[in-house]
Amino acid sequence: GTATGSGAFPWGYEVVQVCGVDFHILEVLHSNLGGQGPDDGEEGIVYKCAESDDGKFLRNVKVKVNALSSYQSRSAHKNGMLRDFGSIAVDSGNEVKVRFSVWDMEDRPLTVDTFRISFYDLDTGPHSKSTEYIIADNGDPSFHLTEDTQLKETHVQGHLEFLASERGSAKDNPHESKSLTDLQKQRSAVLAYKDTHSFDLTMGASKGHSPRGFMFALHSALACHEGKVAITTTLTTTTLTTTSLAATTKLTTTLTSTLTTTLTSTVTTKERPEEVAKRLRNEAGHDTPIVCIVGASESQSADAEALVKAVAPQLDEEVGSRAKFVTEGKAGVQKTFA
Repeated sequence: GTATGSGAFPWGYEVVQVCGVDFHILEVLHSNLGGQGPDDGEEGIVYKCAESDDGKFLRNVKVKVNALSSYQSRSAHKNGMLRDFGSIAVDSGNEVKVRFSVWDMEDRPLTVDTFRISFYDLDTGPHSKSTEYIIADNGDPSFHLTEDTQLKETHVQGHLEFLASERGSAKDNPHESKSLTDLQKQRSAVLAYKDTHSFDLTMGASKGHSPRGFMFALHSALACHEGKVAITTTLTTTTLTTTSLAATTKLTTTLTSTLTTTLTSTVTTKERPEEVAKRLRNEAGHDTPIVCIVGASESQSADAEALVKAVAPQLDEEVGSRAKFVTEGKAGVQKTFA
């Protein structure tokens, strides 16, 4: 949220998640780890990733994962992505040594200041079989675990290893890399490499009966912390106050020159979404920003409805005619705003 301040923050500040440089997996460009498919051609997995610094987009890069040891898995066809995670299958009783490397989109090698990889859902199967482990084979990474971690930190021939200790199931698997329960955090490990182009890791599982899926992300919610970022420029700031129950809520809206007035248009039920978008763009003008108004279909309180009614005309007055506001005409916030 945005808060007001003085001194070091003459225009106020925003409290944001400070995560440093991250790489977010966007898509799988190629998947053929160890020559096991599902794609043909060159060995390895190639991810397209977005590099960002505290959430600010910097560039797209490629992250390649290549097998340095023999690799086979009954579930190799599942390698690539699972939701927003990278995913590599390893059969119980086996391991694979891989190399992660960073490249630009023209396949030129990149050396990055910081590269973090987070492994999630490190657990065991029934009766302590199929126990998952990660070994950092080189690069001397720093690491992050929760204080109440369920992972055992050991060393194998001088290399850092993280070993699962508790049984897990599909029910406790994470669904989003940056939204973890306490249990999911306890089964996660973050490795951080400095000034690196590549590093080697081993993923494996002890003997058991089922393939194991290693889920990872090239960023870490565990390593983030809250920080204050100064607001350095502002056009106009409108502050509205409403009292609901015993709490006072302040809505602070910083308006910039990219905002604008209202676009009234009727959408027919026979139009496809892409047709509606094209028509609205033509009506608004190709150089005019369009602001979509969304919100709950029914007001949660009289104060909330009053707040929306107060915000709408002030936005219209402050913004002028430099953009268009669009709603679907639904009840609740959208209808009240219109």
